[in-house]
Amino acid sequence: MSKVLRVIFLVGLVLAVALVAGCSSYRAPSGGGGQSGGGTSGGTSGGTTVTEQNFAFSPQTLQVKVGDTVTFKNDDSTAHHVVFQAGNDLGEQQPGQSVTYKAVARGSFPYKCSIHPSMTGTIVVK
Repeated sequence: MSKVLRVIFLVGLVLAVALVAGCSSYRAPSGGGGQSGGGTSGGTSGGTTVTEQNFAFSPQTLQVKVGDTVTFKNDDSTAHHVVFQAGNDLGEQQPGQSVTYKAVARGSFPYKCSIHPSMTGTIVVK
């Protein structure tokens, strides 16, 4: 009987670890496309903010310098998910959450909300 209890305990432990890992809000940075991003953040340091509100990005086009950090802040009543055309995925944001983007190369980087595709914007890095 003790062997059966050990198996049940181990299965329960594995399921608990999987559940905790699946509920984590951390998003690892994605590479490529001239920018990096991911994770949640409470603010910016030497950067600026793009607000997500009323199912729109504001400002819709933002000009920054190489090395600047941009915070995407969800001030809407629903989740948003910022994805760059180049493939970078900043992850899903619940209302009140923020994610950051660091401009690492010059260029024009269009993005959208993958949940609400009519929400679009562009970061122009000089």
